[in-house]
Amino acid sequence: MKTCKKCGVCKPKAEFQKRSQMKDGLCIYCKQCEKARDASRYIATREVHLVRVKEWHETNRETSLLRKRNWRLQNRHLARKYAAARRGIKKQATPAWANKEKIDEYYFAADFLSMVTGVWYHVDHVVPLKGKTVCGLHWEGNMQVLLGVENLSKHNRFWPDMSC
Repeated sequence: MKTCKKCGVCKPKAEFQKRSQMKDGLCIYCKQCEKARDASRYIATREVHLVRVKEWHETNRETSLLRKRNWRLQNRHLARKYAAARRGIKKQATPAWANKEKIDEYYFAADFLSMVTGVWYHVDHVVPLKGKTVCGLHWEGNMQVLLGVENLSKHNRFWPDMSC
């Protein structure tokens, strides 16, 4: 048995992470307190990270675009493969009842905002089309216009009311 330094509860040693740098080889916080601490650190640093990524993209926009273009030119077969796979996923995820005109309006709005503001906007699927736990649909209720930097930083991991 060991007492957690955070919550003060005496728990079995199996409830503590193993850490080689500790004198008894176990962490001072129980697994539950460690998880809560890690989650709060992630939330605190995520916003800072998003700001840094946005600033980097704004200051190095040409470099970033050039790097992406060079990669596409050197790896045309992969670029075509990825584009075709993405089109296939979107086609398969589009239900027959989806309103294609409204979907087109989202893409038009993203292009218009990008053109007017000079900052890249993307059409984001709130529930990702290809997620690890769930796959969303390509329809107007699952779309939003989002800053490109934010969309690229969230990958396919985040959507509203996601519990993890």
